[in-house]
Amino acid sequence: MSTSRPHQIALAVVLASLIAGCGVDDPVASDRTATSPTNTTVPTATLEIADFAFGEIGPLAAGTLITVDNLDGVGHTFTAVDGSFDIAFIEGKGRQMITLDTPGTFEFFCNIHAFMTGTITIAPVG
Repeated sequence: MSTSRPHQIALAVVLASLIAGCGVDDPVASDRTATSPTNTTVPTATLEIADFAFGEIGPLAAGTLITVDNLDGVGHTFTAVDGSFDIAFIEGKGRQMITLDTPGTFEFFCNIHAFMTGTITIAPVG
C-alpha cells in the first residue's frame, strides 16, 4: 500500500512537531539566559513547586523569563497578592512561563492552596 503525497506531508508535519516538542528538562536550572526571536539575550530563571511549597527565587532582573515547574501531582497557581501577575493554573507535573517587568518586591501565593506563599524581588535593569 502506498501513501499519498498529502498524507506524507501531514505525517512529516506531525513528526516535526513531536521532535520540536522534545527536550531535556532541567528542573534545577535557574539564572540562565535564552535568546529571543530578536537575537537579544533574555535572562531566565526557574521557580519550582514541590511538596505543596514554592522554592526560593530571586532577586531577578526586570524582564526575566520565569519558568514555573510544578513538580507536584496536583494543580497550583502562581498569583501575586496585589494582582500584578497571575498564572491561573499550572497542572500537576506541568510548566508555565511568565515574564515580570515591573521592579519591586511581590508577595505571591497559590490561589488553590492559600497556605503556599512566597516573595519575589524584581530589580530594575541596569
